[in-house]
Amino acid sequence: MSQWRELGDRIAGKWQLPLLVVSLAMLAAAAIRLRPTPEKMTVEEAVDYLDDLLAVGLDEEAILGAKIQLDLEGRTPREMGPIHLRRARALYAVATRKTHPRGVPVALAEAIQTHYHQADAAGQTLTPDDVEHLGRAAEWRGRRDESVALYEHAIDMGVSTAADLRRHVYVLRRGLGASDEELNAALDDVLAAVGTDRLDLRLWALEEKLDVLDRLDAIATAATMLARDKDDFSASDLHDGFEFLEALLLYKTGRFDDAERFLRTLRNRIETYDELYAKTGWLLGRVVLEDAGPQRPEESLSFFREVIDLHPRTRWAVASWVGMGNAMVALERHDQAVEAYRHALDGLRSLEYSRPVDPDALRVALGTLADERQKTRNPRAAVAYAEMAVALVDPTAVDLLTVHLQQLADAQVDLGNELEAQARDLEASGSPDATSVRMARRNAALAAVDTLLDVARINTLNERTGSQALWQAGELCALAPDRVRASELFEQFARERPEDSLTPRALLRVGHLNEDLARLERATDAYQQCYRLFPRTIEGARALIGISRTYLRRGSEYEELAEQTLAFVLDDPEAFTPDAPEFAEAMFMLGDVVHRRGDYEMAITVLEESIERYPDHPSIPQARLLRADSYRQSGLALKREASEARHAGEIRRMRDEARDRLDHGRALYRELLTKYEGRDPAELSRLERMYQRHAYMYEADCLFENQRYKEALKLYEEAAATYRGTPTALAAHVQVINCHVFLEAPQEAQAALARARILVDAIPDEGFEASISPETRDDWHRYFDWLEESDLF
Repeated sequence: MSQWRELGDRIAGKWQLPLLVVSLAMLAAAAIRLRPTPEKMTVEEAVDYLDDLLAVGLDEEAILGAKIQLDLEGRTPREMGPIHLRRARALYAVATRKTHPRGVPVALAEAIQTHYHQADAAGQTLTPDDVEHLGRAAEWRGRRDESVALYEHAIDMGVSTAADLRRHVYVLRRGLGASDEELNAALDDVLAAVGTDRLDLRLWALEEKLDVLDRLDAIATAATMLARDKDDFSASDLHDGFEFLEALLLYKTGRFDDAERFLRTLRNRIETYDELYAKTGWLLGRVVLEDAGPQRPEESLSFFREVIDLHPRTRWAVASWVGMGNAMVALERHDQAVEAYRHALDGLRSLEYSRPVDPDALRVALGTLADERQKTRNPRAAVAYAEMAVALVDPTAVDLLTVHLQQLADAQVDLGNELEAQARDLEASGSPDATSVRMARRNAALAAVDTLLDVARINTLNERTGSQALWQAGELCALAPDRVRASELFEQFARERPEDSLTPRALLRVGHLNEDLARLERATDAYQQCYRLFPRTIEGARALIGISRTYLRRGSEYEELAEQTLAFVLDDPEAFTPDAPEFAEAMFMLGDVVHRRGDYEMAITVLEESIERYPDHPSIPQARLLRADSYRQSGLALKREASEARHAGEIRRMRDEARDRLDHGRALYRELLTKYEGRDPAELSRLERMYQRHAYMYEADCLFENQRYKEALKLYEEAAATYRGTPTALAAHVQVINCHVFLEAPQEAQAALARARILVDAIPDEGFEASISPETRDDWHRYFDWLEESDLF
């Protein structure tokens, strides 16, 4: 009772509400609820009942009552027309009365349209308000073209909200991409329609028209336009707003000094909480920043910051964030400029009506900044600007989005290249930061990959652009390096584009990448698929080389297949001519295969022909080593055969030939070593260091096998000194001991053994770990123990 008494006191006194009206409304609602249930009403009674519910705001009850009526059987569509109309109105009332954080649900908007259309089809006359409601429902569904047509129809019918609706239609048409000429004509219609009855709308239209005339290069006509309206606004409470337009015109016509004085005077009489204070602050910041005289970006920042602080959730704050970004660019403070622009983008997403910031103009400006930063070698800023430009593109504008995504990918690639150069410099100086910079470089490359994949995804109908983007993404992945993903992308390319001219190369890339990853079976499969599908292409022929190479790497059981494949390449004149690099590679590989097979005579023939034909080929160092080894191995084989021969003449011939082979092999090893003399060991590749080590030992072995022990001893001692700290030095010491034994110098042999015992303990653990030899430190200890206990000395 106390609550009702308090309400009565408020109605009677403080609140001054019309008690009789409230009482009548409550009585009407009670009377409506006491009516017969909807199931027992006639159509006419139901229509009156629904109208009464709507009149007192009982929208949910009206929706339910209309549903009950529509569910009844036995009524014609024409009889149901008035019920559909009332249900549409009730649904619209609920849609506009309730708060929808994510916008009016599409299903609700569809229901409103459905019932309005059924009412119209049943012959019901839609009021101007009904037509406006239909337009709202279409807009909620994202059908802006349809909504504009319905709004314009409602205006023609004389809807009571025509003035405000004209403004809304203009905003929609601007968002739909109407030309400036069309927008200018629309604003003329608005000004003509509102006259001086709605000065607030007239002020809005005049401000819009200033922007449109400026874009049409017709701003000179604006002075006459404002002069016509000056008297009407001077006597109104909107005169300050009109003076802002006069200052805006001064700014747009380049009269910056006059505009600055005008704005400072205007701001002095405006309260800081007024929106006009924000507008004048934003414009004053632009005037100061863009002054034709000395620009004052630092001073402009103070105006923009004040607007943001005092009016943070307004469109003028968004515009001021853009202004701050422009000022920071003028000051070459790009990190802060990027931060400011990002705030502007956040504001644009949250504001339905965002003028004075034109998203398209901002997108173009950010794209231009990205280009400029790329040219001035600031790829980090270029990436940030390009990312924001992409965010402002309509996702359905595929061509435009492609341009901006490609710009972003280019900037990301440039950033990766810059970071790569930094990482190399840091590595050269021994800086520990090199690792983190190299990781950042990899991340930049992979970001470019993702961007290019977006280009490929949106260009499914543009085969050329999509293919180029996907291919570029694969290549960047390989360079990142992320060879697994690169292989997957090239596989995707070949799978999705079997007719593309790049597909054979894609399969070849899959083979190469899997080779690098030591996934040899998958690499072989990719090469075989390339040759099987494209046998008469250069890529198909190159795939045969890949097949041979992977067979060789997969072990001895595949060597015969490798040799067969290489023979096919070398014997097929349609595949490659001897001048082709693939033919050269096949020759060198064949020499490797027959050497592994132990056919040293054939290996010598193939390798000597390869070395003579292709003296500059990258495989030359390996081929020289294999050729020398083939002479050494063939000499050793002849020595073994001589030991089993029975005839003195045959034995003498075989021993002479073996000696010649070993001497020639020694000379070839020396020739190979000469190639490395004078070079800094740090400059040699891992393979070159291995070739050099083998040449040192095998040259000495050739002398040893020819019983030239003193010469061999000298070379073994040099090798032991050169490779001290590694197991190779231990192997050299073993041969030093053997040389002393064969030279009948047991004391020197024992001394060499003692040195070897010391050395085996001096070699660091990592020396044994890095060696390809399986012997451990303990193995060497056991071997030297056995050697000492033997009667060798």
